[in-house]
Parts: sequence; structure tokens; C-alpha cells
Amino acid sequence: MNSSIEKCLLLGLLAWLGVGTGAAQSSNTLAVGAAVLPKQLLQRLEANTTPKEERLASLQQLYKVRGTMAAHERGDFLRKAVAVAQDKAADARLRADSIWVAGGLGMESKHEKMMTHEEVAQQCQFLLRVAADESEDARVRRVSITTLGNLKMKEGVPVVKGLLANKANHHRPDIARSACVALSELAPEDALPSLGDVLSGTTNSAVFGTAAYALGRIKNRAALPLLVANRQRLGDNLSVDNAIEGMGDTVLETLKKPDDPQIIPAIKATRSLWREEQREQYLPLLREILLAKNILVDTRREALARLMDEAGQHPLAVEQERLIAIFPLVEKDAAFKDEIVLIQQKLNARIIQPLKMEPTH
Repeated sequence: MNSSIEKCLLLGLLAWLGVGTGAAQSSNTLAVGAAVLPKQLLQRLEANTTPKEERLASLQQLYKVRGTMAAHERGDFLRKAVAVAQDKAADARLRADSIWVAGGLGMESKHEKMMTHEEVAQQCQFLLRVAADESEDARVRRVSITTLGNLKMKEGVPVVKGLLANKANHHRPDIARSACVALSELAPEDALPSLGDVLSGTTNSAVFGTAAYALGRIKNRAALPLLVANRQRLGDNLSVDNAIEGMGDTVLETLKKPDDPQIIPAIKATRSLWREEQREQYLPLLREILLAKNILVDTRREALARLMDEAGQHPLAVEQERLIAIFPLVEKDAAFKDEIVLIQQKLNARIIQPLKMEPTH
């Protein structure tokens, strides 16, 4: 995981702490001032007899003051959070929040070189079991799956793939969304088949959007056909457009190789590249493809169709200017006789001014 992603994840944990809960905001339940020591808070967190509101508040306060803890205290906090997370008798909210905390502590400990990746993974092995356990609370499972990805626990790949292989999960946002993102984090080089199945098979719009996002993250040009083919499915082209836009460099690099197996999907994918600087790069590449006589006619035709489509996004006068620039590239090419007729019709079109009706008296 790169440092920017780690920072985002840690900021998310801090936001969770900053928002607070009824338990954390209730001064009648638990004093959270400086006088309360981490040792006391750990005891309250660990004790099953402590009311759940106090345990939640203790967990949050401990995370807030973790920067003041010695290494052994932070290690003890991690172990206690893991123990609470595994306790099926505990409140589900408390268990889920304990997993978030364990994940945050694990990431920080690795980043600050207080623990190795292997040591953190050993502490968090329970996540594999919880993520796969269908009898578990849905929230606890979701957070466990997400944390496997956040911690880059490669041993979680078979578990996450197994979850996505179950077609029933494709329609469950609580499982599929976390699993898609986790797999893109854990095994980007091997995530395409699983993510593609979810994108193509789900009927849930939230899962669809997350699968598209995850495919965009892995930046594999082989994902382009899947994204393009599903662009209008479920009426949500924005998720796919955003995923393709994030792969803009991949699309442009593919356009530079007209013999690439993904060239036609890459041409179609330019519909999702909305930034002007991207347009300035892909339009010349499409013209080069159109002019290349040594490649398949279907590929050249797709480039021409995309150039005509792009021209049609503008007012008629601008569209005609763009078509005038395209026309010499194809006017003597018999392979494009139908397209030539369409271009000529557009060039001969006139803007009809509305009639001015004289008022009648």
C-alpha cells in the first residue's frame, strides 16, 4: 500500500473517532479526560462486565491517545482489540470498531517500524476466519474483509476470491463491495477474472459501481473490454466512466499500438476521457489509426466512427469544421463509402432559422 493510501485510511479512522458516538459523548458514562490512563481504559475495554457504551468509549479514547503510548502499551492495545474483535458474545458494533482499530494500529506499527508485516499479520490471522464465516454478523464480516486489504495480507487472497466466486454474493453490497476493493489491493495482477464476473453479473447498482472502481484501480488494459461492454448496464455509465478515466494513461498507451488486442475497446473507451488534455492526445492517435492502411479495416472504421461521434458532440458549425478535417482522410477509400455519404450529408446540412411570425391583429 502506498503512503497516500495509508494516510487516507488513517484519516478515515480519525474521522470515525472525531464523529464520536452517544457513548463517547456521554460524560455521565465515562470520563475521558487526561486523568484516565491507558491501563485503566484497557481494563474497561477488556472486561465483559463493562457496559457496551463504556467499552466503545474506551476503545475510541485509547485510539486517540495511542501516540502517547510506549511500544509495549500499543502492542497490548492491539492484542486487546483483537481479543474483543473475536468475541462473538460481544456487541457487533464494538467488534467491528475493534477490527478497524486493529487495522489502524497494524498499519501504523508497520509504517513506524514498530512491528514487521509478518508480526501484524500473525496478530490478525483471525480476520481470515471471520471474513469467510457466513454465520458472522454482516458488519463484522465487511470490516474484516476491508481490513485484510488494508493490511495487505496476501494470505487473504483465497478467502476474498472465494467470496466473489459465490454468485449469491454478487448481489450483497456488504460482502461484494468490500471483497472487490480488497482483491484489487491484495492481488491486482490476478484480480481481473473475479472483478469482471462481478461487474458483468451483479444486478445491484452499488456493487456494480464498486466493481468498476476496483477494475479501474488495477489499470490492466484487459479490463477495457469489460468496462466498455458494461458501460450502459444498470443505467450507470458514470461509475464506468470514472474507472476508465482513471485508466486514461493505459488507454492512450494502447492507442499507440494499433495491433494491440485491446485496440478497439481502447478506441471506444475514449468516450470516457472527458478532460480536454486527454482529448488533445487521443484525437491525433485516432487519426493515425484511421490512416494506417496496414491494420484491420474494422479497427480503422472504429476510429472513424469515434472521430465522427466526437465531432457530433459540438454545435453544427464546429461539427462541420471537424468533419472537413476528417473527410480528406477517407474520401478516396472505398472501405468507407457509407461513412463518406454520412459525412457529406452533415457537411451539406444547414442551420434552419426559426420563422418570425408577425403578430396578427
